[in-house]
Amino acid sequence: MLTLGPIAFLSPWLLAPLVGLPILWWLLRLTPPAPRKIDFPAIRLLMGIKNQEETPRHTPWWLLLLRLLIVVGIFAGLAQPVLNPTAQLSDEGPLLLVIDDGWASGPVWPRYQGEWQQLMNAAERNDRPVHLLFTAQPGIKLSEPLRAADARQLLASHKPSPWGVDRLAARKALEGFNDADALYFSDGTDSVGSTELMVTLRDIGVAKLYTPAGGRLPLLLMSPQSSPDGLKVTIRRAGPLPESTAMLRATANDGRLLSRETIPLPAGQTDVTALLTLPAELRNAITRLELEGERHAGAVVLLDEHWRRRPVGLVAGSGADQPLLGETFYLEKALQPFADVHKGNIDTLVTQGVAMLVLADIGSLSDEQQAQLTSWMEAGGVLLRFAGPNLANTPDPLLPVTLRAGERTLGGSLSWSEPQRLKGFTPDTPLAGLIPPDDVRVNKQVLAQPEAELAAKTWVTLEDGTPLVTGTQRGKGWLVLVHTTANADWSNLALSGVYVDILRRLLQLSSGLSATEAAGALLPVTVLDGFGQFVSPPATAQPIDADKFNQQQLGPTHPPGFYGREGMQSALNLTGTIQRVTSLPDPPTGVSRADDDTNSTEVPLMPYLITAALILFTLDMLVALRIRGLMMLLLLFALPAQAQEASDYASKTWLAYVVTGDSSVDADSAAGLKGIMQTLKQRTSVEPAGVAAINLDSDDISLFPLLYWPVTESQPALTPAAIERLNRYMQNGGMIVFDTRDGAAGSSGNKGLQRLARGLNLPPLAPIKPDHVLTRSFYLLQDFPGRLSGGQVWVDASPERRNDNVSGVIVGSNDWAGGWAVDNYGQAANSNGRGGTRQREMSLRFGVNLVMYALAGNYKSDQVHMNTILERLGR
Repeated sequence: MLTLGPIAFLSPWLLAPLVGLPILWWLLRLTPPAPRKIDFPAIRLLMGIKNQEETPRHTPWWLLLLRLLIVVGIFAGLAQPVLNPTAQLSDEGPLLLVIDDGWASGPVWPRYQGEWQQLMNAAERNDRPVHLLFTAQPGIKLSEPLRAADARQLLASHKPSPWGVDRLAARKALEGFNDADALYFSDGTDSVGSTELMVTLRDIGVAKLYTPAGGRLPLLLMSPQSSPDGLKVTIRRAGPLPESTAMLRATANDGRLLSRETIPLPAGQTDVTALLTLPAELRNAITRLELEGERHAGAVVLLDEHWRRRPVGLVAGSGADQPLLGETFYLEKALQPFADVHKGNIDTLVTQGVAMLVLADIGSLSDEQQAQLTSWMEAGGVLLRFAGPNLANTPDPLLPVTLRAGERTLGGSLSWSEPQRLKGFTPDTPLAGLIPPDDVRVNKQVLAQPEAELAAKTWVTLEDGTPLVTGTQRGKGWLVLVHTTANADWSNLALSGVYVDILRRLLQLSSGLSATEAAGALLPVTVLDGFGQFVSPPATAQPIDADKFNQQQLGPTHPPGFYGREGMQSALNLTGTIQRVTSLPDPPTGVSRADDDTNSTEVPLMPYLITAALILFTLDMLVALRIRGLMMLLLLFALPAQAQEASDYASKTWLAYVVTGDSSVDADSAAGLKGIMQTLKQRTSVEPAGVAAINLDSDDISLFPLLYWPVTESQPALTPAAIERLNRYMQNGGMIVFDTRDGAAGSSGNKGLQRLARGLNLPPLAPIKPDHVLTRSFYLLQDFPGRLSGGQVWVDASPERRNDNVSGVIVGSNDWAGGWAVDNYGQAANSNGRGGTRQREMSLRFGVNLVMYALAGNYKSDQVHMNTILERLGR
């Protein structure tokens, strides 16, 4: 390798022919005159004619210089010059790459992959061994020496993890390693051991620090707080930054978009809180909150039953003039953060469909009320009763245990010498795992009659062993009794934090959980990767004990995601374990920043030099033709661009989408068809040439076998010319795929489709049948999801009457392009709901079936009649 300042030639021997430039200069100076055609008249007519044109003896200097530049450009380009070669670190010795691959590295990962590619090219040129050290992997360990080609492959396939880094462990893994170029690719955030790790790298050898461009750190989306007005969402930034905005997305279990809000981030504020207000039905459907454009797990919060606001009914046995003495005052305050509280009588509340009904010191219930509540509990409701004077004096059978008459008080017949404390929460019950506070005291209670099943029904006990909370299951629901009052008359339980925890746990039982399901191990269902996308649980993921779920540390065995089983799923979020995010401290002396290098980016100059040489060669050719009067020959090669493009469309298969005028929708359509084109090339013999954007008013659509048409409300009505063109397209066998993109519950897209379809000769449509050819044109499918799922697909009701039994129109609402879409790196661009990678795979399979159906028609349908076909062939 030859180095001249910031430029290095990887193949310098190819510069040797430039020594002969003087000879080439001499040869190019000689220009033979161009032959001229002269008619030969009579000799007399030639007499006296003077030659008015002179042929130069030498080539003009500017043309000679042009041709020399062409030669120099070609040979210099073939010598592979590189501007700012990364090999300037050193030419020999190992190359060490220490890489932060935790959650915060997601946004900077694509940029770092480009840096690694250049480094591996330089290492391969100099035959340097490469060592890799990832700071977030389990059992952090320095790799063995790798060939640059092997390291390049490993770096290309590696992805960030959805948990933090351990820089102390990384520093320990480098003990005893020295004499290497050490490059640290940091995620830009600070953690324990950051400075110590950089000092260790400095001691190893030449050390350089890479940080996110511009020092921009990722935004954190903290776990929201539930309030009666909505969800309080907090966005956390690394220090006081300039004014900006963030886009908050709320999606449902099936990937359906429920809300998209722009949140301003004022200058100088670290934490910004916003209120997300939605109707109760939409709010309870949210399973995922994320910051749009932030590709990391810290920008995603998963919501489980803890954030659902279920309706709770309150019925008080007696009122009080003072609010603090009322039976329901403390219940309202405790339930309002996570439930919708309603007051009324038993009949009204049960009819309204509350999830939990709280009876505060209600005495004897009528037979009709007992029957009504029993049916309601068996369907999944939770009946929570609190004791008091009324219940103590006139109990009824609708209780989990039989009560003794009267109440147990200080100084009574069944007296205590002092108030009783909570002893604990019984294991294997819905309240298991709660911690009894030391300051709770009970002065009065109603006692349960001793019976064989009393211990199994006891959920909370006092120090003397008597039950404070008892409960039993009734069908799919629960019957629970708190043996003290709902207010502060008999105890100060209502003044403690555990009071809120008990009510929250009991409200969660309204989904039909049993005591055994509420405890035990919660299995990983679906988890997040380092980019914040849903993926299947890796082999390292382990179950989590339900009692320790909220205290669980994230890592390879417990990545963030949903854990549980059917009927109970809990969300484990990354931001629940992160308090703040700060910038990485300045590197110690001896460690340079890559951003401080004015020549830090390696730029191959070969493409530029060769391109410049070709441009100059074209210019030289035009000059030569001009001199010889042959410019008209160019007309033979100047084909109209439109004709060339049409020829390309006719000779190759192209996927096409209709331009809607909405830039975001059109970008999704292009990215979706690009994803299907990529899948077709990988899995089938179909190799589309590209994706075409179609303007129905000006483009010829007859050359495309299929048109993907996303329906938007902003699309203008079709012009008469476009209607005529589309009708002719469908009549001649073309296929149009309408996608309303509004999911199973949407209706606005159908209205937009009806508006756009006016004037089109659409065939009668019917829901697709299970045996339709589209379900087996390549893959065997039962449903047709996209980014959304569950929407009905409509096809031609009678295709056998036209177009060789192929439906010319397909209508759906699952946002297929959104499910197929890929980014610039070929990765999934959107999250496909809770279906995750499985839903995306089924979406891609449907896309393959769709293209195969458009290209090959009903050939799979003919196979059903194979016996008839064979019989006809035999004739």
